Amino acid sequence: MSLSLKIISIGILLFYGLIRWGLNSYWILISPYWGYAFEFAFVLSAFYLLRVKSLGRLTRRDVAPLNVAFVSGFIVHVFAKQQGIQVPFDMSGAETAFLLLILAPLLEELVFRGALQTALVNLLPVKGGVVVLSGALFALSHGIAITYVPEPYYDFVYYQTFYTFALGMFCARAKETSGGLLSAINVHFGFNLGFYIASVFGFNYL
Repeated sequence: MSLSLKIISIGILLFYGLIRWGLNSYWILISPYWGYAFEFAFVLSAFYLLRVKSLGRLTRRDVAPLNVAFVSGFIVHVFAKQQGIQVPFDMSGAETAFLLLILAPLLEELVFRGALQTALVNLLPVKGGVVVLSGALFALSHGIAITYVPEPYYDFVYYQTFYTFALGMFCARAKETSGGLLSAINVHFGFNLGFYIASVFGFNYL
C-alpha cells in the first residue's frame, strides 16, 4: 500500500466527516436532497481516487444473507412497536418507500461500504477492525439525528443507533466476504424491506 493512497484514504474519511456530519444542520436546513447530491458526488470522487472499479456481482450465496436481513428488519420494527418506541417515518407515502427501499440501500452502501470502508481497508491491517469501524461510522451517521428530531423520537434514535451498528457490520462483512458492493446493498435492501413490510402491514406482534 503506497503512502499516497493512505494519505488519500485519511483525507476521504476526514472530508466526509467534516462536510456531511459537521455541517449536518446546514444540510437539514436547505434540504435533505442536497445532502444526497453531495453524497453522490462524494462517492464518484472517492471511487476515482481509491480506484474502485467494480460493484461485484450477486451469487446464490447472497440469498441466505438477504433472508436473514429481511427477518432481522422485520423483528426490529416489531420490537420497536412492542416497546412503544415511536418510529418517525410515515411509511404510507411513496417518497418514504423510495427512500427506504431504493435510495438508502444504494447510496448508503456506496458511501459507507464503497468509499469509507475501502479507505479503512487501506489504513487498517485487521479485517475485523474494518468491519467494526464501518459499523460504527454507519451507526454514528444515524445517531446524529438526536440533534434535530423532536424529543418524543429520542428513544427511536437510540434504538436505531444500536441496530444500525449491527446492520453496518453485517453489510461490511458481506462486502468483505464477497469482495463486492452488491452483496452489501443486497443485505441493506433486505433489512429495510423487512422493516417496511412490518410497518405497512401493521405487524406489532411475533
